[in-house]
Amino acid sequence: MTIPEPRTIRLRDHRSGVVELFVAEPDDQRGERRPALLIVHGHQFPERPGGRGRLTPPLIERLTGRGWIAAAVSQPGYGGSSGPPDCCGPRTQAALRIAFRHLVERGADPTRSIVWGISRGAVAASCAFVDGAPEPGVLVLQSGTYDMEGWVSWVRAGAPGGNAELANAILANQEREAGRNLDALRARSGVVQAPRGRCDVLIVHGARDPQAPSEDRARMLAALQLAGRRVETAVMPEGEHALPPRFAMEALAEHWPHLAP
Repeated sequence: MTIPEPRTIRLRDHRSGVVELFVAEPDDQRGERRPALLIVHGHQFPERPGGRGRLTPPLIERLTGRGWIAAAVSQPGYGGSSGPPDCCGPRTQAALRIAFRHLVERGADPTRSIVWGISRGAVAASCAFVDGAPEPGVLVLQSGTYDMEGWVSWVRAGAPGGNAELANAILANQEREAGRNLDALRARSGVVQAPRGRCDVLIVHGARDPQAPSEDRARMLAALQLAGRRVETAVMPEGEHALPPRFAMEALAEHWPHLAP
């Protein structure tokens, strides 16, 4: 089987400017609705390639070989997407909705599709799919922080149990991009925004993550459960911030066997 090459698509929106999307599709296009996997990358430094490179040949082969659409989006200020970045804020959230809506317009079945946000991508994804926006069947949130007000307090207390130097660097970058007022933090907090969504959620986390404390994950879990959303968690006991992709895939297969790619 020939592995499809990802196509680069540049979507234009009056608010977000250009949103860069990489898409690989199965060869046999028969017009039926297909499941899709949309990957949302995390922060990148010093190079910011965005979604480019997230679709590896083995992943494309696995997905398209099973009839899936494989896609990755570049957040604003990364790759070919218009900047500047706004640290998971309204422009980034809008870009994620634009990318997912485009996949649906291309023939993706939203109810059988997955959005997989990683780190900063998980923060943005936790807030993006609410208030009637097209939602995936499952939202996978990996290694994110979802209570930004609580996270800032944790960092300023010395990031107990984490890496204080790294956490302070992340906080400084966040304040450069988004400011430090309470409204900005709440607009980027899954515990505030996510209860307004409907789709299922899988929270994936490393127990030894030095920049996303386990208490944050617990608050997100409680907020989603209180809102009546189905939410499952997968915690890698020895995992840190970067986790092997197979871990999330295995958790999907365990909890949503009919959706796992």
